[in-house]
Amino acid sequence: SLEHLFEYSYSDVSPHRKIVDEKAVFRRFWSDDIPFHSRVLIMGSGTSLLGHKMKAAGWNAGITHLDFSEHAISVKEEGLDWVLGDARHMTFESCFDAVVDKGTVDANYLSSVPQLERDLANISLSAAAALVPKTGKFICFSLSQPKYIWPLLVSPSTADFWDPEPSQVRKIRDV
Repeated sequence: SLEHLFEYSYSDVSPHRKIVDEKAVFRRFWSDDIPFHSRVLIMGSGTSLLGHKMKAAGWNAGITHLDFSEHAISVKEEGLDWVLGDARHMTFESCFDAVVDKGTVDANYLSSVPQLERDLANISLSAAAALVPKTGKFICFSLSQPKYIWPLLVSPSTADFWDPEPSQVRKIRDV
């Protein structure tokens, strides 16, 4: 589950840490939330290796990266789709089993622009519209305090799309 994200995140960062089988850890802890047959959208992917690692670990139904940076989407790998676009105004409709965000919400939240609430509501609505109804999952990793970010992501306008459930990831042990 999500509480083991740190085990994955830190597995290859330092030569001083214990080496673990990254592929096995990734498969074990993410497959509960995102089954292997899922079509996945990585929103605001940048040059992250998340999609590459998911593909290598067994998610082969389709992984799409979306970013507004032409440079980010120019770093392509066969078998992964890359789309130039803005997470606030995505045009996908009911086609993904999971939408994963690991920084787009935080980047918008920390920008403190006057339209912050509208931008985050648009991200939520775009993600909700991209998901397969009733079974799709929006997984948003945020370093922001839930009490601040949660009300901005869960609004009356997204109530018909999903039944949100926040989870906090904690480091459970040193890896």
